Amino acid sequence: MLLMFGGGDFGMPAFCLLYTSYAMKHFRFAWMLLMFGGGILGCLPSCSDKDNGMEQTEPNDPDDPQGPQIPDDPNPPMTGYIAHTMTEGELMYYGHDSEYSKEGGAVYFLYLKDLNNSARGCSVCFYVNVPRQEKGSFTLPAGKYTASSTWEINTFNNKNTTRYRSNWNVVAPKWTQYVAEAGEFEVAIGDNMTYTIRGHMKGGSIQDGGSIMENEAGVAFAFTGRLLISDYSEDYEDPDDPDTPDDPAPEVPEVTMSTGSLYRYNDNIYYLQLKDANPADLYETTFYLKLPASDSPLLASGDYMAATTGEEMTIDASKSFWNFTDKDNHNDKIKNRLKEGTKIHIVSNGDHNYTITGTLEGTSDKTGKNTALKINFSGTLPFEDYADPEPVEPTVTEVTMTIGNLDYYDGNIYTLTLKDANPTDTYEASLSFKLPASETLQLVSGDYPVSTGSGEMTLDAAKSSWTFIDKENFNDRIKNTIKEGSLTVTNNGNHNYTVTGTLRGASDTGQETAIKIDFTGTVPFNNYSTPPAPEAPKATMTVGDLYYNGDNVFFLGLKDGSPIKEYGITFYITLAPTDPLQLASGDYTGGAAGENMTFDLAKSFWNYNDPTYGIIKNRITEGTLKIVANGNDDYTITGSFKAIDEDDKNTELEIEYTGKLPCEDYSY
Repeated sequence: MLLMFGGGDFGMPAFCLLYTSYAMKHFRFAWMLLMFGGGILGCLPSCSDKDNGMEQTEPNDPDDPQGPQIPDDPNPPMTGYIAHTMTEGELMYYGHDSEYSKEGGAVYFLYLKDLNNSARGCSVCFYVNVPRQEKGSFTLPAGKYTASSTWEINTFNNKNTTRYRSNWNVVAPKWTQYVAEAGEFEVAIGDNMTYTIRGHMKGGSIQDGGSIMENEAGVAFAFTGRLLISDYSEDYEDPDDPDTPDDPAPEVPEVTMSTGSLYRYNDNIYYLQLKDANPADLYETTFYLKLPASDSPLLASGDYMAATTGEEMTIDASKSFWNFTDKDNHNDKIKNRLKEGTKIHIVSNGDHNYTITGTLEGTSDKTGKNTALKINFSGTLPFEDYADPEPVEPTVTEVTMTIGNLDYYDGNIYTLTLKDANPTDTYEASLSFKLPASETLQLVSGDYPVSTGSGEMTLDAAKSSWTFIDKENFNDRIKNTIKEGSLTVTNNGNHNYTVTGTLRGASDTGQETAIKIDFTGTVPFNNYSTPPAPEAPKATMTVGDLYYNGDNVFFLGLKDGSPIKEYGITFYITLAPTDPLQLASGDYTGGAAGENMTFDLAKSFWNYNDPTYGIIKNRITEGTLKIVANGNDDYTITGSFKAIDEDDKNTELEIEYTGKLPCEDYSY
């Protein structure tokens, strides 16, 4: 095989061909191209053990005027391109592959290299799609080939399978790999299968992410000579040939398995793995078995058939397979997926000693062809049980809580926090209650069952939990989610409550837990609900500012005259300026920035200074601002607006203003 190139002064970096792995993964012997890396570019015929007897012509003298020159036609872009005379080349035939070749064509890998110029050595690589050829006709047809990403006939693939690399940095020579984004080449065939190949391409380097950089040089190339031709095609069925035979029955290797392992998981699923001990070729089988429920950890004797139904005494075909590791072929691991209907027979000899036999039928991931394997095993399998143990009723811990706190939130949600006073082990419970709406903010006496919904008079499991703090073990905090149970609340008045009940849940480690709570006491109360916004208030503004910001935009700010400045409103108004600067009389509506006689809704808002909760911002969504210019910077301004506050509640405001608003120019 053409695996190595030697005898030159520069080599093909391994990353050139590693980058093409996606396009080559379905080609037979595609792995061989990885061997280009690290070698030295040299004489091709001396390195091939699979050629057709064709000899390479002697390298052409670049000083010979009759040697291959960069042509003037077809329109080579000489400016900004580095010219190379290619001295050697190879043509690798991969045959018909419908996934990569449209219209039933064939694929060639064309590889050309310049060995005359050690300072600026260059190699170009193409995956070329050509019309369908007869078997044994290894010829790159004459004609023009253009860059494409769709595997069309008479194109080369420019994204996944075409590369060019060149040592263009003479001062500090190093290899650079490029992806061909654009280009073309033309093929002519002379006497004695002498090829003339001329073309050009340009693309970005891998180091720069594959995109063309400014002032980045392309490559123009010419080759005249014989090509070393190699056949790496697979035999394939001709869909137009009625005499093409069906896929023959696969060979059935017989393998004695010598080692293995067995694991059990929940739902009585067993993972069974067997391996042979062949030092050259290694087989591994992997089975997922579904068994009947049983207290015994042993595999049940009987036939197990591959299926996807999940029935008892079956093999899960979707997860079961065997691997063949070809140690003589670069340890290539070939996966074979198990077909439905395949059977294995298991005899349990006791104490995890088994006899396992059967003929496996499958499909190769590599070739897609049918495969088979006959196995037999006799021996003891190491066993590990990963099935969860049967749940044990948890011990109910009784805790007397002595400290509490009650918080109220929007939506009639109450959070009751309780703590014990045990100096060694501390319990904390955070309990979220959903109650009916009421003007009196307090817990209502009654039973509160654990619920995952939003019903009233319930304990919300999603928002409730308890924590155990192990002070003797580095204060480790173990959180327990709540799954079921109920609490009884008795309202004793003045925020004094009695709370009792049992809750069941699970700890962070998944262990089932339970706690019995007993609390009586007075709890501090906090109201964290959002205060209601004032309903359609009317605000008389007494203080104002007017600025011109440039670009036909005026800033107008108004405030009321209360001691705490309850209301403040801001507008950005679009209006063509006048001399002197002033607002024009008229109705201004909320809209988008830039519309004349409007105020910008994106920047307009009012603030309400709540004595208890502080400043609440309200973003204006619609409204009308009426301005009357009375002259001498005197204005009468009224308006009505709707807005949404910080809690997404709808709010309203009406304003009025009468007074002076001299305009200051900040446009500069």
